[in-house]
Amino acid sequence: MLNGARIIQAPLVHMSLTPGTRLGAYDVIGSLGSGAMGEVYRARDTKLRRDVAIKVLPALFAGDPDRLARFEREAQTLASLNHPHVAQVYGVIEDPPALVMELIEGRPLSALIRSEGLPLREALPLAIQTADALAAAHAGGIVHRDFKPANVVVTDGGVAKVLDFGVAKSIAPTAATQATATAPQTDAGLVLGTVAYMSPEQAAGRPVDARSDVFSFGSVLFEMTTGQRAFEADTSMSTLAAIIHQPARRLSDVNPALPRELERLIAHCHRKDPASRLQSMVDVRSALEDLRDDLDAGRLSASTAMHALHAAPRRRMAWTGLALVGAAALVAIGLVAGKAWWSRAPAALVPMRLDLVTPPTADRYSFALSPEGQRIVYAAQDHGRSVLWLRTLTTGDTRPLAGTARGYLPFWSPDGRSIGFFIDSRLYRLDVDAGAPQSLTPAPLGTGGSWNRDGIILFSSLGKSLQQVAATGGVASPVNGIAPRHAGHFAPSFLPDGRHFLYYVRGDPSVRGIYVGSLDKEPSRRLFDADPGASFAPPGDIVFVRDRTLFSVPFDMTRRVAGERPVPLARDVMSEQPVAASDTGVVAFRSGESAARSSPGGFEIARYDRSGHESPVRFVGQSPSLSSDGGRLAAQRLGEGNVDIWLFDLDRSVATRATFDPADDVMVVWAPDATQIVFSSNRSAAQDLYIERLADGGVRRLIASAHDKLATDWSRDGQWILYTAVDPVTGLDIAAIAPDGKSEPVPVARTPFDEKDGQFSPDGRWVAYQSNETGAPEVWIRPFRRPGAPQRVSVDGGTQPRWRADGRELFFVALDGRLMSVAVTTDGQGALDVASPLPLFQFSAPDSVPERAQYDVEPDGKHFIGLKYSPESSGRADSILHLLLNWTAVTAPHE
Repeated sequence: MLNGARIIQAPLVHMSLTPGTRLGAYDVIGSLGSGAMGEVYRARDTKLRRDVAIKVLPALFAGDPDRLARFEREAQTLASLNHPHVAQVYGVIEDPPALVMELIEGRPLSALIRSEGLPLREALPLAIQTADALAAAHAGGIVHRDFKPANVVVTDGGVAKVLDFGVAKSIAPTAATQATATAPQTDAGLVLGTVAYMSPEQAAGRPVDARSDVFSFGSVLFEMTTGQRAFEADTSMSTLAAIIHQPARRLSDVNPALPRELERLIAHCHRKDPASRLQSMVDVRSALEDLRDDLDAGRLSASTAMHALHAAPRRRMAWTGLALVGAAALVAIGLVAGKAWWSRAPAALVPMRLDLVTPPTADRYSFALSPEGQRIVYAAQDHGRSVLWLRTLTTGDTRPLAGTARGYLPFWSPDGRSIGFFIDSRLYRLDVDAGAPQSLTPAPLGTGGSWNRDGIILFSSLGKSLQQVAATGGVASPVNGIAPRHAGHFAPSFLPDGRHFLYYVRGDPSVRGIYVGSLDKEPSRRLFDADPGASFAPPGDIVFVRDRTLFSVPFDMTRRVAGERPVPLARDVMSEQPVAASDTGVVAFRSGESAARSSPGGFEIARYDRSGHESPVRFVGQSPSLSSDGGRLAAQRLGEGNVDIWLFDLDRSVATRATFDPADDVMVVWAPDATQIVFSSNRSAAQDLYIERLADGGVRRLIASAHDKLATDWSRDGQWILYTAVDPVTGLDIAAIAPDGKSEPVPVARTPFDEKDGQFSPDGRWVAYQSNETGAPEVWIRPFRRPGAPQRVSVDGGTQPRWRADGRELFFVALDGRLMSVAVTTDGQGALDVASPLPLFQFSAPDSVPERAQYDVEPDGKHFIGLKYSPESSGRADSILHLLLNWTAVTAPHE
């Protein structure tokens, strides 16, 4: 007993589980380790089909309803703490008492700290992440109470996750079980946690608050940077006495090369009196960020800088290669300035290409470099869903951005603090270091954006002219109009003056290419032919792609004219928004076929039953469509250089190519008798509808217009074809046309909102579709060519509706990726009765492909054909972003 505190020294008894044990919906796979707070196991969630971590808590919980109720209350609070650097709590198991948590693949921080400590360039990003996690927890009223290196896991991507918030409090004795403590239902009189990292008030058994975690954080930061503990003695009792009565060790006594600012920060964390200590982890995080910025800017002493850049010799040797990943970007950024960090003499510029490995993605054209060239945001998978990720090139720190699920085509603010991006049919902004996404304005099928220093965002939508809107949101206004023969404007990019911009025009060869326009209504001018997307790259070039080659061409900002001799920089470059450039001249791009021209990276077609069990289908493609008998599959896929429609016999596993035009043929739908298909093609610039007879390959154009049209369904009676129409005024609408094309199209859903992906009910009386009328994508049903109001089907968002063949069930994909089932019946008057949606299983089709559903339903409604996320097939070029550095050394002859 020390100062009235009681120390529980008896071991806590744990329950051991063997592989194959079933806990509710979870199958135990194996042990991950154990600690004072419980045994941890890897398990499979059989309902959501994901691996989780299960922490089985000590046996003292058994038979103690008061303790279990307290534990469940704590777990509910923890489950509400949604933060990228906190291990998420998914649920509670009562028997045995256990937490179901996010499974984090990585190593504990305690295993990463070397005897001499971590270099500052590694330690500071991890410290900032964990400080941010603690700050978020404190804001939610949660105190960790056992913060230590073993409770921080670092992933292979350098992301820190803090574990075990509040568990120590949950294990505190209750009136029914206390043996050595005297204060039931309170922390007073009880010492729980790891001795070396306790605060003085915690060590003395007094009540603790968030400032106790500040003290513990100081001890962890000390150990991270020195490899030694701030308080350590021969016994636990001696260590507790030192924490309460003695000053912490001075950082400079252990390593005098470390910054004085870091020593002062830790000293402020280690003050004995909580009232004189730093009062919040927000302040600690801010101080760490300042130190990181000073380090990056070179405002530290030479000895400090050498310590900060310390790395093993073999690591330096690995950095000398030209194909680099991860932390190699640190060296690359230094070389952009023409100097290597290990040399004071100027070095000759050497062109360099760095390869950054990202998580797999179905959306390879969504990426953007920050203005200073030290961060990149891109779309990639996170637990089977597409989100935007932020990677800091100087540190390797990588994290998904909360609130960006289904986000695509990001772009940066000029100050590098925020990004703009699209979700569904709206434009959003997000401050990357804080806050939630803010909806700015409608943007149906957004195709790119740019942000100037006057707070104006310029963006494009499919089939519409360029629009501008304030970065704070509001009503968008047109910047220019769609000229004759222009099928649409894409990928705007501001020039340095913030008034002029580059953009891409799609159309026939005489008009397509890169244009320069102005917010001041000056006439636009065509610069040159190219593929979609171009960026200004300092000191004075435009980088663009043509025929899968990345080029640079000089650009005269005064006269706004481009040079005549582009210089090739890289081959095998992806088209469609393929290139991004920073203000510092770093250029990013992806290689390989464009995203629209290939099957998504990491995805393959599979067959699912209603429980989510899957079996492979030996065919690769996108936007699958089943014939009415369920025997054949049609999909778009890359073949011989362009996208065509392919057919696949499911019984014989035989694939045949159906279209052969050099244009891109996409979004195929079967005729009800399976003798014809309808699809969309850009054979005449805009996406028009075409019908092909499968018997002889005869193709005819069904409907043509200046704006895109995407086929979505063909009625069972063969009388109507549904399609999504792009309208410059109303956005996305749904229309129907007779297959003979002899009559005008019939409007089905044409409102100021965006409607798409219409699906006929089997009896042809109803159309299910997706609309953003409520501000989020939802599934609706409306009568076809009959009076009646639309009826909402989904509750909390939904996409990709599909009918069962008998019309008694409608399926859709919820925004969290679950495939939902809705029972549908008809009353005596012909009205629909729609039941509440019920989940079937976690569906892993890509959710960042905005055009059409990525699954179809077999006639009996017992099986589904759709895209499946497959990590095994994702480790290709789909997961690599290329950074081009010092490319001006190649272009120098034309300047």
